[in-house]
This record gives sequence, structure tokens and C-alpha cells, in this order.
Amino acid sequence: MPVVLTVVLLFQFAGLLLAVFIMELTVGICAAVFKTDYKVAFKESLSESLRHVLSSGKDRSNYYDVARDRTTGGAGQYGTAYDAIDGRDKNYWDVLQRQFKCCGVDGPKDWPDNIRPISCCLDKFCWGDTAVYHQVGCYDTLVEKIHMSTSILVYVGIGIAFVEIIGIFITCWLANAIRNDDDEIVKIHNGHHLHTHSET
Repeated sequence: MPVVLTVVLLFQFAGLLLAVFIMELTVGICAAVFKTDYKVAFKESLSESLRHVLSSGKDRSNYYDVARDRTTGGAGQYGTAYDAIDGRDKNYWDVLQRQFKCCGVDGPKDWPDNIRPISCCLDKFCWGDTAVYHQVGCYDTLVEKIHMSTSILVYVGIGIAFVEIIGIFITCWLANAIRNDDDEIVKIHNGHHLHTHSET
């Protein structure tokens, strides 16, 4: 491969690394600038989902009574109330609250007392005045989880960017070194050619 082509390819590779670095930097800046907007939109989405659950069905008064019904062996009233609630959003909230040990968007007060789901409960069997619920809202819990995950990604991104910057400098240095060596070889060759020509 000609030396000139090698140098051109090396500089093109350095330019590609620089373009990738600039894109990563742009994405990082945009994420930092619009982080508040994302959090507001995320909270509004959770609130809208909860409002949808609360507005679904005609009779939701026994939503939290599943523990009582299981211990007594009856599920008639609970089943009717449970089925009256929109299945998709209700199931999402039950899974969310059980898995992340949270309750509501901002806390258990987001749920009216008479329809607070048992997925909010600290214990499997809880109802009425003796029930103890998770006091942390799902919004804060999820934001904390996301923050922990994104922090790891940020550190990984910084490491990758550092490697890219080093790659850019090494590539440019190598291209310049090859070009300078080629210039030296050409000068030596020309000098030797002139010396030989003068002797003849």
C-alpha cells in the first residue's frame, strides 16, 4: 500500500473517532439538560396510570381485601371488585409495588384507604386499621434505580471516550510519523541520486 494512502486512511480513522466522540458528547449534554423534563414526564405517566386504575370499574371497595378473603377461604366479593378494575394498569401497579416495595406514585396516600391494594403491604396478610404499607412512592424508588444504572453507564461512557481520545492522538501521531519518515526517505533517495549523478 502506498505511504500516502496509508496516511490518508489513518487520518480518516482519526476523523471517524472524533465524530463518534462528538456524538457521544452531544448525547450526554442533551441528557443532562433535559433530565428534569424526562423526570416530569415520567412522573406524569405514572400519575396518569394510577388515575386510570382509580377511575376503572364500578365497585372497587374491596380491592385490598384479598388477604382477608384468602385466609377465610372466600373470594366472591373480592373477585368481583378486582375484575372491575382495568386489568393491564392494575397488574402493572401490582407488579411494580411488589417488586420495588413501594406504594403509589409518591406514597400510600395516593391510594384511597378503601381501595389500597395489598401489593402496597409490608406483610402478605394485611387489611384494615392494622395494615402497614410501604411508605416510599414508586416514583422516587424508580428514579433512584434509574440513577444508579445511568451512573454506571456514565462511567463506562467516560472510559470509552478516554480510549477514543487516546486513539485519536495515537492515530494522528502515527500518520505524521509515517509521513515524516517517508519524506526523509525521499530526501535521502534524492540526495543519493544527485550524488551518484554528479560522480558520473
